[in-house]
Amino acid sequence: MKKIEIDVTALIENVKKESRLFYPVMMYILLKTLGFEEDEIYYEQKKGVFFKTMFHPDFEVFYQNYVFDCYKGLKEEKRSKEKILFALYDGEADFVLLPFEQRGNKTILQVLVRADVNEDFEAMCQKAALSF
Repeated sequence: MKKIEIDVTALIENVKKESRLFYPVMMYILLKTLGFEEDEIYYEQKKGVFFKTMFHPDFEVFYQNYVFDCYKGLKEEKRSKEKILFALYDGEADFVLLPFEQRGNKTILQVLVRADVNEDFEAMCQKAALSF
């Protein structure tokens, strides 16, 4: 797996202003940057919490899918904040979002990526996070 780091300081503020959930926004950024098209994605956690939803290239559609399919169930499961795993296909996680790390006044999100990505993927994700 390749490790990338994304400064999510501004993204967190934007998400709060819009009263949105952070993780589906970050998932969308990663998948859209990867060039993923409309298809199922699988959301899981280390302790076996498992949901699936539909990715859609339109953010609003994807966000509503996530909230309907995953968020309500996750609230009931009282998910841990250790790490977030999700997969493009039923099986091993393609993305692992690690807990936030504070570096001075910046909040950094480290992401492990199993998918074959080019060397510009990290910079493209950073740009997408800043413009979201």
